Amino acid sequence: MRGEERLKLLSIFPRAGPTYGSTKVVVRAELLEDYAEIFPYPKCRFGNNHNIVEGTYIRCTKKPRGYYDRIKEEVKNYTCILCEESPAYYKEEIINFHVSLNGKFDDIYTSLPYRYYE
Repeated sequence: MRGEERLKLLSIFPRAGPTYGSTKVVVRAELLEDYAEIFPYPKCRFGNNHNIVEGTYIRCTKKPRGYYDRIKEEVKNYTCILCEESPAYYKEEIINFHVSLNGKFDDIYTSLPYRYYE
């Protein structure tokens, strides 16, 4: 990243998944399109360093569809990260979710809550 810039997460979807894992999470963050070629292998962390999964860049809409939004074909001209299946977690809990473009998790500015449920 340039100088002291750090990645700022805007949203994740879904914001929760079952404790047995297997949930793919779409991440929206500021300026991802600027860094996709420089950092081609993003990582996603569910809580601690034992729960890191691979991420890939995908095309998406600028905002996630809301619950009351009508289903329609939207233009996907924004860059997001798709995190591979979430790891299993031992209990129901809200944990910190992080994304790193360089894989070291020193380039993140924010985290978002992710909830594990039964």
